[in-house]
Amino acid sequence: MKRILKDIANVQMGYPFRTRLELKTDGSIGVIQMKDLSPDNHVTCETVQKIDMDINDDKHFVRKGDLFFRSRGITNTVAILDKELVNTIAAAPLFRIRTDKNVILPEYLWWYINRETSQRYLGTRLEGTHGGMISRLALENLPVDIPSLETQKEIVEIIKLHHHRQELEKKRIDMQERGMSALLMSLIKGR
Repeated sequence: MKRILKDIANVQMGYPFRTRLELKTDGSIGVIQMKDLSPDNHVTCETVQKIDMDINDDKHFVRKGDLFFRSRGITNTVAILDKELVNTIAAAPLFRIRTDKNVILPEYLWWYINRETSQRYLGTRLEGTHGGMISRLALENLPVDIPSLETQKEIVEIIKLHHHRQELEKKRIDMQERGMSALLMSLIKGR
């Protein structure tokens, strides 16, 4: 079944700070910013910085499974929060996407938005200059293929296995490079 994103998920703009963030190590509120989204499209929880601020509306707080869309910049991919963060919000220009888990799994939507076909669709909707931006309306109207929850779970499991295999392959190559370097250094030293 094909639906548009706004029918299966809530898209909310990150908190619009009017001034530069005054970071405090002992602050009460964590703030997810663009710099906290890793190249492999995960939220790097260890880099989330804190501020002192009162938030009166729980709708701003993030949850495990939330997706964060880069609305500006060269890449317009989405990162997933796969850990629980308490008293944490997202800053604009990020869009937070929260799925209806009875219809679509966050991990499936994370994969779906980041795949080439979805990225091409979003790329045709860039607005403005200097890298452009994707509007909330354009994101909300992204068509999404939604298989059954069982099929989504299978796809998510395949994705996890694929990523695990890639990590192992990177480690193998790194070990091979270190071994080669050690061998070459021993030849240089005449051993």
